[in-house]
Amino acid sequence: MKTKKVLFVTDASCPNLTMNGIVIKNLIDCLSEDYKISIISLKQRYNDTSDYKDIKIKYVKPLSYLIYSLREKRLQARSQVMSSVYGFTILFIRIFSISQRILSKTGLHDPLVNDLKKAIDVSLNAEYEYVVLIGKPFEAFAAALPLIKKYRKVKFIAYQVDNFVTGEDINYPKILLGNRNRARVRMLNNCSKHFWRYFMTESVYSKEKSYLQNKKSIKIIGLPLIKNQRKNVQPPNNNNKCGNVKLVYAGSLLRGFRPPEDCLDILIELAQMIDMHIDFYQRGDCDDILNTYSGKSNGAVINHGTVSSDKAYEAVNSADVLIAISNFAGDQISGKTFDCISTGKPVIFFYYQEEDYNLEFFQKYQLGLCIKMSPQKVMSNAETICKFIIDNRNHIVSYDEIEKEFWNYTPQYIANKIFQETAKKQNKLKIIKE
Repeated sequence: MKTKKVLFVTDASCPNLTMNGIVIKNLIDCLSEDYKISIISLKQRYNDTSDYKDIKIKYVKPLSYLIYSLREKRLQARSQVMSSVYGFTILFIRIFSISQRILSKTGLHDPLVNDLKKAIDVSLNAEYEYVVLIGKPFEAFAAALPLIKKYRKVKFIAYQVDNFVTGEDINYPKILLGNRNRARVRMLNNCSKHFWRYFMTESVYSKEKSYLQNKKSIKIIGLPLIKNQRKNVQPPNNNNKCGNVKLVYAGSLLRGFRPPEDCLDILIELAQMIDMHIDFYQRGDCDDILNTYSGKSNGAVINHGTVSSDKAYEAVNSADVLIAISNFAGDQISGKTFDCISTGKPVIFFYYQEEDYNLEFFQKYQLGLCIKMSPQKVMSNAETICKFIIDNRNHIVSYDEIEKEFWNYTPQYIANKIFQETAKKQNKLKIIKE
């Protein structure tokens, strides 16, 4: 019998193929038998609007969703006049958004804060025991603060998986970042002081700790992303050692954050050495780049664009080798890191920085190959990958081995730690895994 109720608030509801969507999905899968769960999510252009496991999802529309909608209408406009109207409207909304954040005391979108506050307030009338805020959006943290006094019996839990004070803010004037950061430091410390629990991933904590007045209030936690997917993973084809190799990338690609060109340069050289093709299932602003490289590679690079989560997972599970690409800074642990490792398949990780936060996981993983991208090493990198594929394409790591190595990143461990069912259970689990 479900005796406890928990409300999740996030920027992307499950089962979307985003880190926060995957985090919530995996937590729900291990909590749903004992907890009644609801979700408040931002409405995104890639949202699957259907409910998940009969869990009700309430959507709040941010300005970015309106911009996406207007962009679609602009592309479909039949006249230059209407196209210009949509273009000016988008520009006006962007100016309004930037101006509003500059005037805000927190450097956040105050209208979104108010909308999320109303949504949380209405939901809490149903007497939830827990509210779990997964940042982003940090507007949810600001929205929850004034509700703590109103709902004293509710346990508000912050789960910060992205940088806040040190986070990037697209189009925000750099000259005013000092004021924004000071406002965010105040809010960060208010949240860590008043929330029932405040969790950060290790990579986030390393960036934000210098701004914390009480570091002891922060609990370090991983991401619940190591999950047994063996029933969905297709076994390797042991009779096809030299046949066409299927590489798959599933995730986001963004020009200013995670561009694909350096990775593609290596893969095009690889295609000259081995019979292979690589399927990209991605969302972002790199369609034209991928299509250009598809032409250069004689079809070895295939761009499928944005697809449903189910289709992307199906592609991942049918791959011979998986591709993971880090961002420029390498300052975030990617959800795709553990998604790839969970399959037990060979994974090629492309990165830029020696201190990339994802490196330790792929270096620890038995079938991981880490490739530092450099224009001077395109050929040698391609040769290294070619040998790795030939040696490992028919291998797979058992889930028992993966769970033993990454025990503190399993959904059940993370769920236990967040809700702290019993201290003894936590200690016992740690002893067993160590």
